[in-house]
Amino acid sequence: MERRGNRYTHLSNFLSFIPLTPPSPSRALIRSPALHHVSRTGLSRLGRRPRPPPRHLTVQSTLLTVAPGIRFYDAVQRKLGALRETDQVLIEAPARNCRHIYYGITVRATLPLVWQVLTDYEHLSEFIPNLALSRRCYHPQGGTRLEQEGFQSVLGFRFRASVTLDMTELADDAQHPGRRSVLFDMVKSSDFARFQGEWYLQAIQEEAEVARTYLGYCVEVVPRGLIPVQLVEWRIREDLPSNLAAIKRYAERAEARHTTAHFHPHHPEA
Repeated sequence: MERRGNRYTHLSNFLSFIPLTPPSPSRALIRSPALHHVSRTGLSRLGRRPRPPPRHLTVQSTLLTVAPGIRFYDAVQRKLGALRETDQVLIEAPARNCRHIYYGITVRATLPLVWQVLTDYEHLSEFIPNLALSRRCYHPQGGTRLEQEGFQSVLGFRFRASVTLDMTELADDAQHPGRRSVLFDMVKSSDFARFQGEWYLQAIQEEAEVARTYLGYCVEVVPRGLIPVQLVEWRIREDLPSNLAAIKRYAERAEARHTTAHFHPHHPEA
């Protein structure tokens, strides 16, 4: 689909205009099945290892054993040794045309408030960059189904990618206090053969007056057809830090307003 007035092009029709490698050698990603730490300013390689068999983030949301962090927590703990804020995006290549991508930051806000911001699905496009659309659509079992559409501008052209997702919210309980998740699983997409992952939230227990919440994101992505995985990986790697930073800013501003209202209530004059 193309609208000439706005030069608006579907992702799968945009390949002839997009460079298949990142624009700067300093940001080029070395292709390898091994895990890489990819920073915003450079690249350090952890080393080589034999190609592992394909592994997927797939988890059936109906299983009783599903717990917050089932896709994100164990993987990041294994890679970083601890959940912590970093300027690095973690990328894993379990198969030639598949990528696992992880990123996390710390938000100076309570877990319930960050959860409220994240699950206000229909308003996410108001403050998350490059998210043009996020709206609920019909779910046959009465669950939460979203249609989301992102856009980018490269070489003066605008292109989009759309996906329909089923969202599964996992709240904290007695077994997992202070941990919540939103699992997302692709229902249909003209741009992806697989797109699934998790938003992970964990309250940080610290001796501090300001509450903090760790916000993590992981996705497994397989592009459809002739769309090169390098292009999809590059775009997610570039956009993910800014998208989570936008959620962080929005939540921290809401937390500041809440704190101000709590400690400095308005008393109308008699």
